[in-house]
Amino acid sequence: MGFAAGKFYPSNREQLIALLNELFKGLKKEYSLKAGIVPHAGYIYSGKAMAEFWINSDRNKTYAIIGTNHTGLGSLANVSLMPIETPLGIAKIDEEAAMIFMKNGFDYDDRPFLYEHSVENQIPFLQYLHGDNFLIVPSVMFNVYRFAKEVGKQLALELPERVRLVASSDFTHYGDIYGYKPFSDGRKVKELDMKLISYILKLDSLGFYKEIVRTGATVCGWGPIVSVIEFAKERGLEPILLDYYTSGDVTGDYSLVVGYASIIFV
Repeated sequence: MGFAAGKFYPSNREQLIALLNELFKGLKKEYSLKAGIVPHAGYIYSGKAMAEFWINSDRNKTYAIIGTNHTGLGSLANVSLMPIETPLGIAKIDEEAAMIFMKNGFDYDDRPFLYEHSVENQIPFLQYLHGDNFLIVPSVMFNVYRFAKEVGKQLALELPERVRLVASSDFTHYGDIYGYKPFSDGRKVKELDMKLISYILKLDSLGFYKEIVRTGATVCGWGPIVSVIEFAKERGLEPILLDYYTSGDVTGDYSLVVGYASIIFV
């Protein structure tokens, strides 16, 4: 079983299905996502935004998910060929697509994925919707603007049409435990994140990066986000903001806040 089971989502199959039933309740597929940005927190926090994102996915596609490297293991960017097991089954790897990642600066190394939740957390949503009728490319990267930008462009040119590129990232992390508290009211996280999102919706990766630097915003996977922006720009995709909210909106506690955005490109 994956690292995140029992921590970020239920390790019991029946409990997981019941939770996913609740998260997907009332949702209808409106789009066919070609790329996107999705959060990766515990399902009780970001599950709603994750369901709103994945409801717009399709069967028989490959989902190349670039996660945040939370462990510090590995190199600048890594790809795994290790299938991911959850209580709903085993997600298999698109090895052909993974080789294209390796050709473009991603080193093969399974170690960063052994204790990493950012990719794994997405898999039960796909399994719930599509069974085993999809493939994945699990990858993680550290946040380096120039590398992320070039990777996004090259993947847009080289990946086959069946592959959807997804950045797994939460937005600003606010509070003492994150070492980021530039204002006293955690509700202001939304204002900060919406400014960042405005650059994403303009497909302006440089503006997005400069705003990260200017504000010090603690967006854990801004590198993967840059890659997806450049991928979408190269392929002529249109961005759609599906939802944004914070953990404070869920818990009522604004002393410790994480932002969650669900953005697709079609």
